[in-house]
Amino acid sequence: MPGYQVVQTAHSIADFAAEYPQKFSQWKNESNSIISLSTDSEESLLKLYNKFKDKTDVVLFYEPDISAYTSLCLYGTHKIRKSLSHLPLSLKKLNCGGSSGAEPKSLKLCDCVGSKPTTRTNSNINKNKI
Repeated sequence: MPGYQVVQTAHSIADFAAEYPQKFSQWKNESNSIISLSTDSEESLLKLYNKFKDKTDVVLFYEPDISAYTSLCLYGTHKIRKSLSHLPLSLKKLNCGGSSGAEPKSLKLCDCVGSKPTTRTNSNINKNKI
């Protein structure tokens, strides 16, 4: 259910922007990079939250419609991004042990707002390609 994953991603990013407006603005101006990753369970999502809550700004989104934590959004430094590299990208089919059309076992997400050191300005955008 990719549409559901996308919505949960949006929730956690919106919550991050509301809870950490200065950090969100810094991210927008310095990086604007988003990496969306998947976990296999709510338990593993909570482990990630507990691992990073004292290392970076992070929010955990709770979806009341299904009574579960479904995503988190964090400010990802290079070191944090490297420590998350073992997780699969969101919306990719996970190995579910079933047929090739099988959906992932879980919809739990980890959304990583990265801190890639690049800067985009209006002056360096090729407007002819837009």
